[in-house]
Amino acid sequence: MKANAPAMVSGAIDYVTLLRSDLEQIDFYDSRTHLYTLAGVNLVRTIRIRAAALRARGLGRGDRVAMIAASDEEYLTTLLAVLLLGAVPCAIAPPPTPSRPESAGVAHLRAALGVLSPAMVITQPRVAVAIAHPVVVTYNELTDPDPMDWSLGSHPDPGDIHHIQLTSGSTSAPKAVLLTHGNVVHNSSAIAYGTRVLRGRDRVFSWLPLYHDMGFIQVLAALLYGLRVGVMTPMGFLRDPLSWIRHMTHHGSTHTAGPPFAYRAVSDAITRGGASADIDLSGLRHAYVGAEPIPYTVLRDATERLAPLGMRTDVLVPCYGMAETVLATTVALQPCSSDSSSFGRVRAWRHPDDDQPAVSCGQVVDGLQLRISAPDGKPLSDGAVGDIQVSGPSVMLGYLTPEGGVAAPEDGWHDTGDRGFLTDGELFVVGRRKEMLIVRGRNFPPYDVEREIDRISGAGGVSVVFSLLDEQRARESLIAVVGTRVAADEYEELRTRITSGVRAAFGFSLDEVVVVPARTIPLTTSGKRQRLKVREQYRAGLLVPVGG
Repeated sequence: MKANAPAMVSGAIDYVTLLRSDLEQIDFYDSRTHLYTLAGVNLVRTIRIRAAALRARGLGRGDRVAMIAASDEEYLTTLLAVLLLGAVPCAIAPPPTPSRPESAGVAHLRAALGVLSPAMVITQPRVAVAIAHPVVVTYNELTDPDPMDWSLGSHPDPGDIHHIQLTSGSTSAPKAVLLTHGNVVHNSSAIAYGTRVLRGRDRVFSWLPLYHDMGFIQVLAALLYGLRVGVMTPMGFLRDPLSWIRHMTHHGSTHTAGPPFAYRAVSDAITRGGASADIDLSGLRHAYVGAEPIPYTVLRDATERLAPLGMRTDVLVPCYGMAETVLATTVALQPCSSDSSSFGRVRAWRHPDDDQPAVSCGQVVDGLQLRISAPDGKPLSDGAVGDIQVSGPSVMLGYLTPEGGVAAPEDGWHDTGDRGFLTDGELFVVGRRKEMLIVRGRNFPPYDVEREIDRISGAGGVSVVFSLLDEQRARESLIAVVGTRVAADEYEELRTRITSGVRAAFGFSLDEVVVVPARTIPLTTSGKRQRLKVREQYRAGLLVPVGG
């Protein structure tokens, strides 16, 4: 694989070597059509021009750069220019309403900047109004008549920080993961080796946001191995899920990835109206499915719906990963023996707790170690559900602390906060120990959303927000149980205000709002909300929405 990716021979990514290696073209799409092709030579020239402009503004090796992310040519070429200089980029999701300083998106942006302490912020003009920083540069300003000389590019070491990945949408203290060049090289090369990628044959297509680890590393790994890349915006996919498979046909894609809800959306769209006759997925070799846990029905239905379009039964690849291991922790690359519930690379196993089918996320990535632990830290035997912990060369250097230090994994083991079990060396993820909400790949602490709901509810209001795996939606549904002191005939109006208020503040929608009398919400003796207890009451049908 070294011969296939010469930029990584040293154990770090040498972007000078990468960009001088005759990169393949990148194709850009919207929800309807192929927009344009950016030839490799033009991609490299643009990167060098942007690098020169950034260097002229004082950006140098090791400087942290906050980048308001997008899925377009401006963002991607600027990101690679930052990496060429040896600076350290950190992608931040753009706030939905940058002109509203009180919104959660703007609060998250400012909290992220507080943790990062970047030397520079690069943004779109519309977001600049939300940024208070001495050095703010917009993408359209980064032009220079002459491309940067190659001699000015950085030649990093494996221990240098490659990028910082945010894993939390918190409006107070986002988690910032420090990932070294060595981390990124190990994870991307292990995945490439496991899937036997080959320049000239394989092509990667992605609609995932580039501020998310799956979106970023998928595209970066493709560039590292000289693969042709196709990119579409997340909004393009959401407008028309079938555009994903339609564009992969046009692009000749062999690799793609997405969360379970994306495969569910494609399956449902085919069921509703069918797919055009010119879609051909026979060239697709690996379609990664990443989220925890993965609903078995999604994989079964997607395989059945896409088979008539040429997709083989062994294309779907369940996996488990996180920013703290760059991207992949386990991948189901090995075919399993077919039976009534298993097929291709999809292996189903009965959950030890409730006898429901759990999907294997495969074996641990080569070079990593995985263990399942009891609450007291003792290792558990095969089949026993416990805490998932991981160590090895892909595991992050640590979290960046607000004081500028590093909180490293204890003894090199990262506690994922997820729960699962091992069987025959394969990992089955069954849930989370942590109470985090996951929305489109971003983690949101429930207390941020609860604080906004309590403000909307007024005096005496107390809410609990949690998520539940929804097999039908193939994602986690967000539920808010709202305790209030208003009269019952005002519940409907309150629910409407909460629904619109959360959407405006955070940029996502609650799936259900249950309004109940305030005394219904159980609290600890110290007044803390008992989220898990409310969640179990809801699952048991003891909490019913008004009008439900």
